Amino acid sequence: MSIFEPTTGLVIPIPNVTNEIHNGNAVFIPFERTGGRMQEYRAIGILMGIIVRTGLVQDMPFASLMYAFLSTNRLIYEDIYGIDENLRQYHEEIRGDEELEGKVRWSVVQWDGELEGLPGRDMERFVRKEEVEEYIMESLEYRKSSILVFMEEIRKGFRENVGIKSHPMMTGQTLSYLVQGSGIITLSALESCCEVKEYSEAGSECSEILPGC
Repeated sequence: MSIFEPTTGLVIPIPNVTNEIHNGNAVFIPFERTGGRMQEYRAIGILMGIIVRTGLVQDMPFASLMYAFLSTNRLIYEDIYGIDENLRQYHEEIRGDEELEGKVRWSVVQWDGELEGLPGRDMERFVRKEEVEEYIMESLEYRKSSILVFMEEIRKGFRENVGIKSHPMMTGQTLSYLVQGSGIITLSALESCCEVKEYSEAGSECSEILPGC
């Protein structure tokens, strides 16, 4: 079973995928609500380390911020906006709303779409105009901390397996390539795993698709 199957309950699609903003294949972030599956997240990191060491690439469609975090141990607010464009737009809207009173409560939509109150706040109370920046910062921090705990466990498992803490060439993009490959199917890759049958009949069509076939 793939880690990215919904039944595992370990990852969820990024909001941009859920909201049909993201172009391309679905990508995921680590997230679950029990808080009791940290060993499984560390195991994911160990698996990713094994993949990097052995070169046996696998389909691991984490969002780019996950691979960047493996490299830098850094997660910033712009990373949050990068996978949730609706959140960015919402924050921009309430910043410019001169008639904000009575519209926004001290709550935030969590990664899985559930509405939650911000820690230490009464989610029934409305945000005042002068509190907008404070509300935005607390919302971003809450979102950040709620996935950071899982990302840190994955990174621990990864580092334990590869034995490298940091390296100038170990970027998020490089790690994504090492784990997942390039995503481009080459002729040599096809030759290594496929057998051509009825070549004489299919040859003319094949040569149009794969030069040299």
